[in-house]
Amino acid sequence: MKQIGKGLIVALVLLVTLSGCAMTSVRQHPDFASGKRKINVVALLPSEVEYRHLVFTGENERDAEREKSIAADIESGMSTVLKTHGYTAKSDVLDKARSGDKEFNFQLEQLKGAYVQVAKELYAQPMVQVEQSSKFKVGVGPLANPFAAISGADALMFARYQGFDKSDGLVTKEILASALLAALTGSYYIPVKSGGQIELSLIDGVSGEILWSNAAGGPMGAYASLVNAMAKLPAVPVLGDTKAAAANAPATEAAKVATVAPKAETAQAETPAPKTEAPPQPKQTEKTL
Repeated sequence: MKQIGKGLIVALVLLVTLSGCAMTSVRQHPDFASGKRKINVVALLPSEVEYRHLVFTGENERDAEREKSIAADIESGMSTVLKTHGYTAKSDVLDKARSGDKEFNFQLEQLKGAYVQVAKELYAQPMVQVEQSSKFKVGVGPLANPFAAISGADALMFARYQGFDKSDGLVTKEILASALLAALTGSYYIPVKSGGQIELSLIDGVSGEILWSNAAGGPMGAYASLVNAMAKLPAVPVLGDTKAAAANAPATEAAKVATVAPKAETAQAETPAPKTEAPPQPKQTEKTL
C-alpha cells in the first residue's frame, strides 16, 4: 500500500486547523469592541476614490468624472448607513473641504497620508481570526483632532475605494485566454466586466486611534460594497434606562388596576345597603296605624 507523504499530512493538518478558525475582515480597537469607548456623533471625511477604465492595449486611464460621482455616492451612503445604526452623521468637514480652503485641505491630506501608512498594518492580511480582530491598536494621532472639533464629533469616518471597468475588447481577450486555460488545465474562470474594493475606518476624534475598520468588494458597485462593509459596524447601544422603563411598564399598569379595583368594590357594597333597609320601615308603620 502506498504511504502518505509527510508533506500531505502537514497540508491536511493545516487545512483542518484553518477550517476550525473563524475568520473576519473586521478590525477593532479593544475599547470599541468591548463597548468601553462610546461613539455617537461621526463626521464624514472626503472619500479617496481611484477608478480606472481598463483597455485592450493596457493604457488604463483614470476616469475623473466617475471618481467624483462615486465619491458623492459613498459619502451619501455612509451618512445613510450610519443613521440606520443609530449614529449622528455630520457633513461639516465635507462642506469645508469643498470651500477651497488651502490650509484646511493641506491638513486633510496629511491626515489621509497618515492613514495610508496605518492601513498597511491594518490590512497586512486580508482576513484575520475573530479572536485577533479586536486587538488592533493603531492610529493617526492628533491629526484627527481639528476635523472632529469642527463638527463636535466623537469620531471620523474615512473611506478609500478602488474600482475599474473593462472595455469590450479586453473582456473578449480575457474570455479567450480563459478558454485556452480550460483546455490545458481543465479549470475555467469567468472574467468580470467591472468591480472594486472599499475600505472604511472609524477614527477616534481625540486619540486618533482606529476604532473600527472593514473592507469589502467584488464584481459590484461602490455603493453595494459600502453597504456590505458597514453591515458589520456595531450599532449605537440602546440606553439602559429605556429598557428598564419598558420592563417596569406592565408593573405600573398592574398597580393602577389594583388601586382602582378596591374603590369599585366599596361602591358596590355601599349602594345596595340603603335599598334593603328602607322598604321595611314604611310597612311596619302602616301595621301600627
